[in-house]
Amino acid sequence: MVYSAAMNNQTDRMLVGNSFPFSLIRGRQVVCEEISVETLREALSARGVSSFWGHENTRAVAESILAVNLRPVRPRPVLSLDGDSLPVLDGMSYSEAYVLSPDYGGNCKTPRTPCRRPCHP
Repeated sequence: MVYSAAMNNQTDRMLVGNSFPFSLIRGRQVVCEEISVETLREALSARGVSSFWGHENTRAVAESILAVNLRPVRPRPVLSLDGDSLPVLDGMSYSEAYVLSPDYGGNCKTPRTPCRRPCHP
């Protein structure tokens, strides 16, 4: 099924956070794929962002990497699911969720590529 912004209070804005709770993946296939920081920056500037960033101590670094404001409407926001098993934040449904996370090299200490795109139906 194709979802439009008019259905189910769905928005075209991009949902971005520092992690995605896999416990919210229910009733649909999910594809996780890596994209470049540049690709994510371009998409964020075109579509706007809704943030579920949960850790204030890392938000400033993420904002500098993506060149967008990632301050959530309220601290440590909680995602839920709508009737179609899509993530919901502040009453709006999203068909995609993006997570900015470090890509640690072999020693698991030094970030290499800081962007991943997980969990879109």
